[in-house]
Amino acid sequence: MDNKLSCKTRVTLRAAGSHEGHGFGRGIEMLLVGVDQHGSLNRAAKELGMAYSKAWNILRLAEQEFDLQLIHREGAHG
Repeated sequence: MDNKLSCKTRVTLRAAGSHEGHGFGRGIEMLLVGVDQHGSLNRAAKELGMAYSKAWNILRLAEQEFDLQLIHREGAHG
């Protein structure tokens, strides 16, 4: 019998004292990488198959959690 084990881990960063926050996990990481690659939150969201409003909400919640601006905003909506 071939017994192979595998392990998956999930890491989420949370602000100190925050137990209910959304934190900083794989989703926000993928979104920020997409913004870096494509130059816009809208294009990053489209690449991930996500509505722009959902992407904006994810970003906003992460920024609130850490009291930190994660992307530079410019243009009409930034």
